[in-house]
Amino acid sequence: MRWSETAWQSAQHIISSIERCRFVRKLSYGTLSSDCFRAYIAQDIIYMRNFEARLRLLHHQMHGTPAADILAANIDDTLAAENSLHSLLADRFDIEPETRKCPANMAYDRMLTRLEKEECAAYTFASLLPCYWVYAHIGLLIFRQHTAADNPYVDWIATYGDPSFQTDAEQFRTLCDSCAAIQTDSTLHRMTSYFLHSTALELRFWRDCYRTQDR
Repeated sequence: MRWSETAWQSAQHIISSIERCRFVRKLSYGTLSSDCFRAYIAQDIIYMRNFEARLRLLHHQMHGTPAADILAANIDDTLAAENSLHSLLADRFDIEPETRKCPANMAYDRMLTRLEKEECAAYTFASLLPCYWVYAHIGLLIFRQHTAADNPYVDWIATYGDPSFQTDAEQFRTLCDSCAAIQTDSTLHRMTSYFLHSTALELRFWRDCYRTQDR
């Protein structure tokens, strides 16, 4: 069994909570308040700065390996899609730049600091994988379930449900598993810990945005 499959099974209780969380359900129905969505995108734009920094860190850690060029192309595709979506939504919903970070974003900051100190590509891979996989999973789930033709969040849904994003997520997962295949048991254990922590932060991120804006 691939390391990622084992990690995903370990995270099932968190994944189930994400699938049921009010933010995701209301986004799917198109009933999420615009204020809540604006707050989420504003925080997601802040998060993307950390996400890009972690991706660049990973590429640096993978320098000189056969996977480095594949990873670089994957990073470029992912960041292009994310930044294009944020630009579109910021204009459409008149989203003002935000500097104050929600608790989940601050926790992401702390994790990035730990990863920089660890200097281990395996841990960086494990911490980043949920950012791909959870969004691919939830995006496809919503894409298949949402029925309202006038859902105001259809562009968000289409981006993460799109086959190109699903492909990028699966490619990143494959790179992660290739890295995991040469690790010791103790490193794999810590990879799973990072994976679980990062997955929990995805849930916390959506809950933070919902609780602070959608009363």
